Amino acid sequence: MNKIKTIYNVVEQIKGQERFAGQGFMEIIKDNKQVFMSEKTFEKDVKSGVVKGTIKTQVDHEGASIKNESSFEVDKNKFQPCGHGPHRKGMGRGHGMKCHEVGMRHHMMHMHEEHFGSDKCQGGFMKHKLNKLSLVLDILNRLEIEEKEDDMRVFSLEIKKRSNA
Repeated sequence: MNKIKTIYNVVEQIKGQERFAGQGFMEIIKDNKQVFMSEKTFEKDVKSGVVKGTIKTQVDHEGASIKNESSFEVDKNKFQPCGHGPHRKGMGRGHGMKCHEVGMRHHMMHMHEEHFGSDKCQGGFMKHKLNKLSLVLDILNRLEIEEKEDDMRVFSLEIKKRSNA
């Protein structure tokens, strides 16, 4: 099965679930030594709005090591259901503006920056969009999908630093 169809099927499957869980693992290796590791697990109950998870992180830099483990539980019902970020009920955002007004203001400022006030204008708006598309296609091209038993798939992505040569 091709990658796009597989990712589409995964997204459609997740959309239809009332409860789902996942895990992610990332590590950075430099000179054959692990310098960064992050492992995350999560579980979400769509009906109740409760999200639970754990995060483990380890950083090794020049002989110093930092380890952190934490867990979280968030009840999404305690947040406004407007879709414009996790701000709590009763805690106004944007100087008393309604959620849709805050979202519109953010959108307009973002558009203004893209078209008029940033370096993106120097190379052109279209070039900026094509760079984003190129990145997505490159990730899709590098993505490896391993099929396991019970119709399970493991997605792997190896990212290497490009040399400037």
